[in-house]
This record gives sequence, structure tokens and C-alpha cells, in this order.
Amino acid sequence: ILVADNMEGMRDYKYMDKIKAPVRIIVCGAKHRINVKYLDLARKTNGSVHTKKSDITNLNSYKNGDYFFIEDREYLFNEGQFHSIYERR
Repeated sequence: ILVADNMEGMRDYKYMDKIKAPVRIIVCGAKHRINVKYLDLARKTNGSVHTKKSDITNLNSYKNGDYFFIEDREYLFNEGQFHSIYERR
């Protein structure tokens, strides 16, 4: 279990391929968006992401080019990584 501050960067992002167990991530401070690095970590380890309002357990189901929503915010899975899609104003 990883308790993560959504406002901080994930320092060991480049080492996530070395993790062999599923990581369950509790994201604190995800009021507007989830830091996509935590989505990547959960997907690569077959883990999950949990916020105050949501439990995201299906991250391995997304295919290249898939758009989806978490808590009314849009994301894209492309080329092995998640990306936030920001509203244009």
C-alpha cells in the first residue's frame, strides 16, 4: 500500500518496472485530477488507485488510444502511459 501526495511528483518513477507486487495507491489531494504517474504505477504492477470518491481497479483494461473518465475528468491511455486531457477554455 502506498499513501501518495497527489501534488508531489513520484521520485522513483523510473524504477517502477522493478516492482513485482501489486501496488494499492491511496491518493491524497486528488481534488481536481489524479497524477497520471500513480495511474501508470498501478497499471504496471496490476494494482489499483483509490481516492476519496473512487476505487480504480480496471487500469489494465485500457488499450492504446482509449479515452476514459475518472470523477468527471478525462484521461487518455496512449503508448503505454496515461495522460490527463485538460478542458480547453
